Amino acid sequence: MRFARLAAADEWALRGLEDFVDAARVELLQLDYHRSRKLVAPPHGIVEHPEFAVGFRQPLQALNRALFLEPELHVITDAGWGDAYACVEQIAADLQAGGNRDVLVSAVRGSNVLPILDMLLADGVDLQHAETGAAWRTLKAQVLAADLKLGAGPLATALEEGARVVVAGSYDAAAPLAAAGRLQFGWQWLDFDLLAGAAAAAQAATARTRLGWHFGPQHAWGARPLVGELAADATCRLHGEGAFPEEEAAGLGQWLRSDGAASMGMAHADARVDFSGIECVRESAHVAGVRGARGAAPDGKWNLEIHYLAGYSTESFVAVDDCHAQTTEAVGAWLHARLAALEDASTTVSIRLLGNGAGGTAWLILECRSKKRRPCQLFIDEARGLVSRSHGLLRWGAGAPELTIESRIWPARVPRAAVDLAVDTRPAHEWL
Repeated sequence: MRFARLAAADEWALRGLEDFVDAARVELLQLDYHRSRKLVAPPHGIVEHPEFAVGFRQPLQALNRALFLEPELHVITDAGWGDAYACVEQIAADLQAGGNRDVLVSAVRGSNVLPILDMLLADGVDLQHAETGAAWRTLKAQVLAADLKLGAGPLATALEEGARVVVAGSYDAAAPLAAAGRLQFGWQWLDFDLLAGAAAAAQAATARTRLGWHFGPQHAWGARPLVGELAADATCRLHGEGAFPEEEAAGLGQWLRSDGAASMGMAHADARVDFSGIECVRESAHVAGVRGARGAAPDGKWNLEIHYLAGYSTESFVAVDDCHAQTTEAVGAWLHARLAALEDASTTVSIRLLGNGAGGTAWLILECRSKKRRPCQLFIDEARGLVSRSHGLLRWGAGAPELTIESRIWPARVPRAAVDLAVDTRPAHEWL
């Protein structure tokens, strides 16, 4: 089974995706959409994350032709965030417009547990910090989102119902490939070594973006992704466009045994995974094999990521035209003298020069971070006033600054049985 796993973001497009899928002939395309840690602060009212990744429309529109012509292609994504149903309802219109009105689409509901956090606590679910052991009551910040990392079970149900496009709000990184392995090879939920192999394959497929490898041609969004080929015994062969040197195969194995394993998360939903025995061997100029992961029974809990408000920030670029280094330094000092007055115990201000400022246009980066909203808002107001009163010496490089919200994650572990899940599979036209 050929697969690819791509990191996506709501604010940028995956250009060139159609050509990549056509050339790679993948049967499973995993598009991972992660909530942004930064949000534009609303002028008034409660801070809220978007209901779903609106940007998912772009890659799905690009895949309309492939979904029509390649019946083996399946797309699984966590673009649903807080409302997988709303996400599916939107993309269904695009599928129908692209001639795919009868393509089966699944919405997997249940990963958004923000509305039921109080109920979970009342039922005795312990939301202590999974890494530090800190009690939940010690978190005093506003909670912005709570995403349960679903295991492969609900995704496998969607695939078994014939879904070609599966939209969840959040899932364990290995869940899509484990679900596809169950459908393709008949894996059982007690085949823990096989589920561990799927986890290793899913992680190995991200090596180019995580390790910054750029062997082979560049793609529109960076290094062209690796294409994985998963076998029934959960061994994986990675196909790289361009050379796959021996040292990079060895480096991949070392990374999987150390940082790669750690970055997969606290624990997997479907199996406890041991990456210590993983081997990565160069099989040919363009192929490396990954094998040796071991699995054991999971603890019956799934990871929960609770996003909470950590503070506010603003960042902007100011251009100083037709200047010299001395002039730029003087302008930077002038700005700092006015803006640094806003600093206090919870607020930091920074004015940095980008480049040497020697002739032409120089750039100054204005930054402010605070645990409170007001200092950042005052910084923005003051910076706007200084630029407007500079008599043309200064101009905004990318628009006037905006106030943004910064969030952090409180990791917890939640019993699988504590949350109700639902899988709804229908032809695209029936979602409209």
